[in-house]
Amino acid sequence: MSPAALSRSEPATRASPWRRRARIGVALFSIGALGLVIWKATALDWPSAWRAIGSLPASALLLATAAALLGHANYGAFDLLARRWLRLDIGRLRCWAIALVSYACTLNFGALLGGAAMRWRLYDAAGLGGKAIAQVVTLAIVTNWLGFASLAAGLVLLQGQGLLSEAHAAEPTQVQGAVAEVASAVRHWLEGSVPPTLASGVLALLAAWAVLVAWRGIPPWRALRLQWQLPTRPQALAQWLLGMANWLCMVAVLWCLLQPLAAQPVSFGLVLWTHLLASLAVLVARIPGGIGVLEAVYLWLLHDQVASGPLLGALLVFRALYFLLPLVWAGVGYALLTRAPRAGPERPAALPAPAR
Repeated sequence: MSPAALSRSEPATRASPWRRRARIGVALFSIGALGLVIWKATALDWPSAWRAIGSLPASALLLATAAALLGHANYGAFDLLARRWLRLDIGRLRCWAIALVSYACTLNFGALLGGAAMRWRLYDAAGLGGKAIAQVVTLAIVTNWLGFASLAAGLVLLQGQGLLSEAHAAEPTQVQGAVAEVASAVRHWLEGSVPPTLASGVLALLAAWAVLVAWRGIPPWRALRLQWQLPTRPQALAQWLLGMANWLCMVAVLWCLLQPLAAQPVSFGLVLWTHLLASLAVLVARIPGGIGVLEAVYLWLLHDQVASGPLLGALLVFRALYFLLPLVWAGVGYALLTRAPRAGPERPAALPAPAR
């Protein structure tokens, strides 16, 4: 069943005024963010960025490429985990390839078009039903943001304000108008007591989830109109590790590129912290691929660590390695996967149930 068919099968509900205002607010924010990015792009030191790209040593490019390949391969394991968790009758290689194609589209075109619609198209071609596809998509999202939450909470509690002292955010005198007020507000919020409190809450929820998984004999429950079974302890551990590895590999690409371009070594923790904040900004802005938003946050937080020209050059190479080049195999993979013979009807219990 397609997403359109699912939406038609549900009763039409009228969006509340609050939701309409929220959507309008997000749309206006995205338009403003995109306009700000375009305006600021004209003032960047592009010649210095191109020179920095040309000066990157082959060793740094090879390490960054290896980290990018490892990151995409790791993301493919998200769907392999879902396959085992849900006991779906689909080949491992095909499942992994569908995840790779979907991830490349997610990075460049957004989660709805890439992660959801692309998975839906390819898994439907593989013979899975709508409920199974919805569960795979949900598990991939949860795995990704579980890793994000774990790393962010750990950084806040372990590093404290050390990362903020390294990342000298732009002062209000360096930007103008509303941008200065936003920059100042964000910096004050990060230096306050709210982030450690949130981090403690996140870790408490993770601990509660671990206890729940360790508790045997819990029957399946319904959530998001789907039936779920708790994972086994190895599956829960794998989900947590895969989610964190996804973000660590992504950050490793940028960290490898920044080392030869920075005047002094940049800590991995600082790059990770910056990338997590940039990813939140991309999530809110909803600009496809986070074009300009990701770069703006890095230039804002790391301008005292790396000169703007080399930093921009490293970000451009990162975008090419992690975002654009994977579109090549995504296009080839999509063509092969849609031409492959269609599998039989969905058989959720085809794989043996793993022992707890």
